[in-house]
Formats: sequence, C-alpha cells, structure tokens
Amino acid sequence: MQRNYLPRVPCVTTKNGIRAVKPELLPQIITKALDVSQSTLKDYQVESYADLVGMFLQLEEEYGLQPSEDGMGLSIDPKSKHSPKLAYAFRGWGLKNAPYTSGVVARCI
Repeated sequence: MQRNYLPRVPCVTTKNGIRAVKPELLPQIITKALDVSQSTLKDYQVESYADLVGMFLQLEEEYGLQPSEDGMGLSIDPKSKHSPKLAYAFRGWGLKNAPYTSGVVARCI
C-alpha cells in the first residue's frame, strides 16, 4: 500500500515552544498536498445572488458558458473562442471531484 506523506516543511518555533508551519508557506503546502493550483484558494468575493449572476455573465462572455435548455445545468458554446479552455477546466474539475462523488473520500467541510 502506497502512503502519501506531506513533504517536510520549514517550521518556526513560537514563544510557547510550539513548532508551527510558517504562515506564508501554508497556501503552497496545501495546494501541493491537494495537487491543485494556488489560485484555487483565491476568494472570488461571491457573496450574493447578484455577484453570482455577474460571475456567470462574465463566464458566458469570455468562455461561452451558458445555462442548459432546462435551466438546471450549464453548457459550453462550442463556437466561443475560449470554450476549449472551459471544457478542459470542467474535465479537471470532474476528475478532482470524482473521489468525493463516488464516496471514496469524505469531504471534511
């Protein structure tokens, strides 16, 4: 059985003698352990319905994302200039999400 251990990371010792990870390295360590980009941790400030609709409109304009015909899903306009990038991102999202949806890994949120 293969075990995936987190890499050794630089620590600091606090005044109380507790060893802790340097705070500025935490995003790098988390994204490396999860095998995702550091931009994954970015907060996009979507705090309201209006913010969400604005984000969807921007994704539609830039990448061809659009609501499906039944309004319950999303689709990609294949004629959009950047639709291949969005399709690639969706495939990556699906691959990263598969262990959670299949029940192999539990979400800890």
